Amino acid sequence: MPETLAAIRKVEAALMEAIAVRRPDLQGFADRSTAEPLSEGEWPGYSVRHEVKFNLSPEMGQFFNDALFTFEVQSGNTTDATLDQINQLAVSDINDALQADPTLGGMVEDVEPIGSDSSQPESADVGSAVLQVRVTYYTLIRSHSTIVGHGGQLFT
Repeated sequence: MPETLAAIRKVEAALMEAIAVRRPDLQGFADRSTAEPLSEGEWPGYSVRHEVKFNLSPEMGQFFNDALFTFEVQSGNTTDATLDQINQLAVSDINDALQADPTLGGMVEDVEPIGSDSSQPESADVGSAVLQVRVTYYTLIRSHSTIVGHGGQLFT
Protein backbone atom coordinates (compact mmCIF):
# COMPACT_ATOMS: atom_id res chain seq x y z
CA MET A 1 0.00 0.00 0.00
CA PRO A 2 1.48 3.38 -0.96
CA GLU A 3 2.43 5.75 1.83
CA THR A 4 -0.18 8.41 2.57
CA LEU A 5 1.29 11.89 2.64
CA ALA A 6 -0.08 14.76 4.66
CA ALA A 7 -1.62 17.46 2.50
CA ILE A 8 1.15 19.92 3.37
CA ARG A 9 3.73 17.41 2.05
CA LYS A 10 1.82 17.07 -1.22
CA VAL A 11 1.83 20.84 -1.63
CA GLU A 12 5.52 21.00 -0.74
CA ALA A 13 6.33 18.31 -3.32
CA ALA A 14 4.35 20.16 -6.01
CA LEU A 15 6.18 23.42 -5.22
CA MET A 16 9.57 21.70 -5.40
CA GLU A 17 8.61 19.97 -8.65
CA ALA A 18 7.65 23.32 -10.23
CA ILE A 19 11.01 24.78 -9.19
CA ALA A 20 12.92 21.77 -10.57
CA VAL A 21 11.31 22.27 -13.99
CA ARG A 22 12.57 25.85 -14.17
CA ARG A 23 15.91 25.38 -12.38
CA PRO A 24 17.08 21.76 -12.57
CA ASP A 25 20.51 22.87 -11.32
CA LEU A 26 19.03 24.12 -8.03
CA GLN A 27 18.88 21.26 -5.50
CA GLY A 28 15.95 21.31 -3.08
CA PHE A 29 16.00 20.01 0.50
CA ALA A 30 12.91 19.74 2.69
CA ASP A 31 12.91 20.06 6.47
CA ARG A 32 16.46 21.33 6.81
CA SER A 33 17.01 23.08 10.13
CA THR A 34 18.11 26.71 10.01
CA ALA A 35 21.14 25.55 12.02
CA GLU A 36 22.09 23.12 9.23
CA PRO A 37 23.24 25.10 6.17
CA LEU A 38 23.81 23.42 2.85
CA SER A 39 27.26 21.98 2.33
CA GLU A 40 29.62 22.61 -0.56
CA GLY A 41 28.37 19.61 -2.54
CA GLU A 42 24.78 20.83 -2.26
CA TRP A 43 25.31 24.31 -3.76
CA PRO A 44 23.51 25.92 -5.45
CA GLY A 45 20.45 24.83 -3.59
CA TYR A 46 17.64 25.73 -1.28
CA SER A 47 15.98 24.42 1.82
CA VAL A 48 12.25 24.72 2.29
CA ARG A 49 10.41 24.88 5.59
CA HIS A 50 6.71 25.31 6.22
CA GLU A 51 4.07 26.02 8.78
CA VAL A 52 0.33 25.70 8.29
CA LYS A 53 -2.79 26.87 10.09
CA PHE A 54 -6.24 25.57 9.28
CA ASN A 55 -9.80 26.51 10.14
CA LEU A 56 -13.23 25.19 9.30
CA SER A 57 -14.24 26.62 5.95
CA PRO A 58 -17.69 28.10 5.27
CA GLU A 59 -18.39 25.15 2.92
CA MET A 60 -18.36 22.83 5.97
CA GLY A 61 -16.83 19.42 5.57
CA GLN A 62 -13.56 21.13 4.64
CA PHE A 63 -10.66 22.85 6.31
CA PHE A 64 -9.22 26.05 4.85
CA ASN A 65 -5.43 25.73 5.08
CA ASP A 66 -3.14 28.75 5.13
CA ALA A 67 0.49 27.69 4.73
CA LEU A 68 3.69 29.70 4.84
CA PHE A 69 6.64 28.24 2.94
CA THR A 70 10.11 29.66 3.45
CA PHE A 71 12.70 28.99 0.74
CA GLU A 72 16.27 29.69 1.83
CA VAL A 73 18.62 29.80 -1.16
CA GLN A 74 22.33 29.19 -0.62
CA SER A 75 24.93 29.46 -3.34
CA GLY A 76 28.19 29.05 -1.45
CA ASN A 77 31.44 30.30 -2.88
CA THR A 78 31.70 31.63 -6.39
CA THR A 79 34.09 33.59 -8.57
CA ASP A 80 31.89 34.92 -11.37
CA ALA A 81 29.32 36.96 -9.42
CA THR A 82 28.58 38.11 -5.92
CA LEU A 83 26.68 35.79 -3.62
CA ASP A 84 23.79 38.21 -3.45
CA GLN A 85 23.43 38.37 -7.25
CA ILE A 86 23.36 34.58 -7.56
CA ASN A 87 20.93 34.19 -4.67
CA GLN A 88 18.61 36.93 -5.86
CA LEU A 89 18.51 35.38 -9.34
CA ALA A 90 17.61 32.03 -7.75
CA VAL A 91 14.90 33.68 -5.63
CA SER A 92 13.50 35.34 -8.77
CA ASP A 93 13.57 32.03 -10.64
CA ILE A 94 11.78 30.25 -7.78
CA ASN A 95 9.12 32.95 -7.70
CA ASP A 96 8.69 32.82 -11.49
CA ALA A 97 8.42 29.02 -11.40
CA LEU A 98 5.68 29.16 -8.77
CA GLN A 99 3.81 31.96 -10.52
CA ALA A 100 3.80 30.08 -13.83
CA ASP A 101 0.95 28.01 -12.35
CA PRO A 102 -0.15 29.52 -9.03
CA THR A 103 -2.76 26.79 -8.54
CA LEU A 104 -0.23 23.94 -8.94
CA GLY A 105 -2.40 22.20 -11.51
CA GLY A 106 -5.62 23.00 -9.68
CA MET A 107 -4.44 21.54 -6.37
CA VAL A 108 -4.34 24.80 -4.41
CA GLU A 109 -6.30 28.02 -4.35
CA ASP A 110 -3.25 30.26 -4.76
CA VAL A 111 0.51 30.61 -4.36
CA GLU A 112 1.37 34.17 -3.41
CA PRO A 113 4.86 35.56 -2.75
CA ILE A 114 4.82 37.65 0.41
CA GLY A 115 8.43 38.63 1.03
CA SER A 116 12.09 38.28 0.22
CA ASP A 117 15.25 39.03 2.15
CA SER A 118 18.78 39.09 0.85
CA SER A 119 21.88 38.10 2.75
CA GLN A 120 23.46 40.68 5.02
CA PRO A 121 27.27 41.03 5.13
CA GLU A 122 27.37 41.03 8.93
CA SER A 123 25.01 38.10 9.47
CA ALA A 124 25.83 34.47 10.17
CA ASP A 125 23.93 33.33 7.07
CA VAL A 126 25.97 35.19 4.47
CA GLY A 127 25.48 33.44 1.16
CA SER A 128 21.77 32.92 1.54
CA ALA A 129 18.59 34.72 0.57
CA VAL A 130 15.01 34.00 1.59
CA LEU A 131 11.69 33.95 -0.27
CA GLN A 132 8.42 33.40 1.58
CA VAL A 133 5.22 32.35 -0.16
CA ARG A 134 1.71 31.89 1.15
CA VAL A 135 -0.22 28.90 -0.18
CA THR A 136 -3.94 28.47 0.46
CA TYR A 137 -5.81 25.23 -0.12
CA TYR A 138 -8.65 23.06 1.21
CA THR A 139 -8.65 19.61 2.79
CA LEU A 140 -11.41 17.25 3.86
CA ILE A 141 -12.21 17.32 7.56
CA ARG A 142 -12.33 13.55 7.88
CA SER A 143 -9.24 13.04 5.71
CA HIS A 144 -6.76 15.83 6.26
CA SER A 145 -4.42 14.20 3.76
CA THR A 146 -6.94 14.71 0.93
CA ILE A 147 -6.75 18.07 -0.83
CA VAL A 148 -9.92 19.45 -2.41
CA GLY A 149 -8.76 21.27 -5.51
CA HIS A 150 -10.47 23.41 -8.10
CA GLY A 151 -13.86 22.10 -9.17
CA GLY A 152 -13.88 19.63 -6.29
CA GLN A 153 -11.06 17.52 -7.73
CA LEU A 154 -9.56 15.36 -4.97
CA PHE A 155 -5.80 14.99 -4.57
CA THR A 156 -5.28 11.89 -2.44
